[in-house]
Amino acid sequence: QTRRIEALVQSLHDGLILSDMRGRVIYANPRIGDLATLSPEELSKATIDAVFQRIAEKSPNPDSTRKKIQEALESKERHPAEIPLHAGGRNICLRLQIFDVTDSH
Repeated sequence: QTRRIEALVQSLHDGLILSDMRGRVIYANPRIGDLATLSPEELSKATIDAVFQRIAEKSPNPDSTRKKIQEALESKERHPAEIPLHAGGRNICLRLQIFDVTDSH
């Protein structure tokens, strides 16, 4: 069952990134690598801030995008942030949704 879940997450068109409490990337699916233009090896050594910085650089207004990302990270309400990007030769809109994941064990 674990393999099926991993295969599902790997094949998502949406990006999924998990970080530890210190902000280090512990998992990122291929879509995040595409959006940040980072290889799996680079992602495994990255911080969440560095990944978001790379993604923000693809936006028409990187400063505004960095601000939106920071607000999403700090918000207690966890509202999604809409981020315009230029990726894969086209303009896209990324919806950034932040949520906490806890291990109940």
